[in-house]
This record gives sequence, structure tokens and C-alpha cells, in this order.
Amino acid sequence: MHNRTSRGIRCLVPAAIALLCACASLAPNEDGALIGHAASPATPSLLIETSSPPAAPEYQRQGEKARQVSAMAGFTASPGTFLLAAEVMYPLDSNVSTDRIRGGLSVGPLLQIGFNGNHLLLGPSLNARFTIDLPSLPRLRPYAEAGVGLLISKKKDHATFGSALIVLGGGADWMLRENLGVGARSYINIAPGPGEDFFMSFLGGVTYYF
Repeated sequence: MHNRTSRGIRCLVPAAIALLCACASLAPNEDGALIGHAASPATPSLLIETSSPPAAPEYQRQGEKARQVSAMAGFTASPGTFLLAAEVMYPLDSNVSTDRIRGGLSVGPLLQIGFNGNHLLLGPSLNARFTIDLPSLPRLRPYAEAGVGLLISKKKDHATFGSALIVLGGGADWMLRENLGVGARSYINIAPGPGEDFFMSFLGGVTYYF
């Protein structure tokens, strides 16, 4: 009888040890999952990539980087004539840059031709222009301009007069594309000497930047 009891105990001990091991393998880990369970398939993570919105088109270039060709039409006051004008601007290395504005200096020739039935005005000049780029208004390009030149004035049945010419003015372009703008400008033309000594120019036209 004693031998049978001993053999039964010896059989139960390995079974108890195996049961304890099985229970230990099912104990929850730190995340609360049962160790020993088959791992559930990983849930695919959804990655959303965010990027900055595309930059606004660079409608404006700093003055030192953009050459300009303008063709314009308008009129003069005192005397009143129909006015055609053309201008070419070449950038210089000089520029200004702050947190709010950027600007550059350019120089080039301006030609104004005003005429009516009785009067002819021919005013070539060499002008300097300071163009301002406004980061808050990238399409707008205001500028101030000044120059010196020669005014040839001819009236019907009168002699032709020539005198020095001082040009002061300014305007603004509105960029339709990166290299094309439309704009308006006005000039005060001072010509001390014989013939016309003062007249105003009002012009509108297109400017190509390259």
C-alpha cells in the first residue's frame, strides 16, 4: 500500500510542475497581454505626411536681378499731346533688403514722344529707378524714378528748340505673371530754356522682366 502511494505521488509531482509552468506562461505582461498567446497581427499604422503649402509664385524679383523693357502710351498736359514712350532698365548690384521691403536700383534710357497737329515733343533721358518689392504684396512693384536728358520742342510754323530736361516721377507695375506686368506712371518734365519749359506725362503700358 505504501509503495502504491509513493508511486502515485511521484506521478503527480511532474504533472503539478508542468501545470505550474503552463500557468506561468499565461501570466499577463506589463501591457496586460498574456505571455504565450499567439501575437496578434500588427495593425498597420497610418502615416500622414504633412508638407508646407507650395510657395507663392515669385512675381517679384529683386531689382538687381531683373532687366526690364517697357512700352507705353498716354498723354501730356500743358501742352496736350498724344504720348508714346519706351524704356529699358538694366539692374545694378546695389540693393536694399529689410524684413518688410526689398528693393534694387536700375538705370536705363527713356524716350518720350508727344505729338498733336501743331506740336512735337521729343524727350530722351537717362533715368535711375529704385524699385520696391513688398513681400506682403508680391504682385505689386512700386518705384520712384529720376533722370536727365534733352528736350526737343517743335511747334508748327515755329523754330525747333532744344533744352536740358529733368525727369522726376514714379509709378507701379502689377505682375500678371512672373515676368510680365502692367502698370501706370507719371512724370514731371522740367526743361529750363527756350520752348516748352514744363509739362506732365501720364502713361500706361506693359513691362517685360527678364
